[in-house]
Amino acid sequence: MPRLTRVQSRNVDQIAMETLGMPGIVLMENAGRSAASHLLPWLEQPFGSVGCVCGRGNNGGDAYVVARHLANHGVPVTLYTTGMPPAGSDASIQADMARRIGLPMVTLETAAQLNQHARAWAQHAVLVDALLGTGFQGPVRPFLAGVIDAINQCSDPQIVALDLPSGFDADAGACGDTVVVADMTITFAAEKVAFAQAGAQRWVGKVVVADIGVPPWVIENAAGDGKGT
Repeated sequence: MPRLTRVQSRNVDQIAMETLGMPGIVLMENAGRSAASHLLPWLEQPFGSVGCVCGRGNNGGDAYVVARHLANHGVPVTLYTTGMPPAGSDASIQADMARRIGLPMVTLETAAQLNQHARAWAQHAVLVDALLGTGFQGPVRPFLAGVIDAINQCSDPQIVALDLPSGFDADAGACGDTVVVADMTITFAAEKVAFAQAGAQRWVGKVVVADIGVPPWVIENAAGDGKGT
């Protein structure tokens, strides 16, 4: 599979929705379920707990799906949200489903809340980074930069990034030190072009590709402008 730029990653979703008739929420569900299947083998039984740090966008929406499927397998999961997704969005629907099945949701919208709840992250076996996705272009906003710093200060849990580490640009890579340092990155559909840059492994760790339910030709067509690798 080719590596994808930010625009090409967006094109994968567009082709899937417009040509295949796959709604965005189906793609989100497929991505999150696939990511959960990659996470489960990392968790020793009896399952250690997982914390998911969720942004307001689709990356956070993916994490709500991951959390729900992990919980269905008996994994204790806590959601830490930096703000609820926009009403009516795919991510909002996923957040509501996670709430309805009773997953704990902790609000991280102020520095005081972050300082209070980040102390609990050491209790988790895995901390999932789902703050910023492929649409991110720097700089990171100050509060989210503080959340990223708090994630990086955790020494005990394994850090798993969804799609790419928050603060890592899909095209340009790490443009500063405000980037999540992941032990593993579960990226969706295909690797991103910046993963091939020198030094990228420091941020992305081990990379695995999660299936989002589209045939290979969708990814190849999305990369057809020749700008992928």
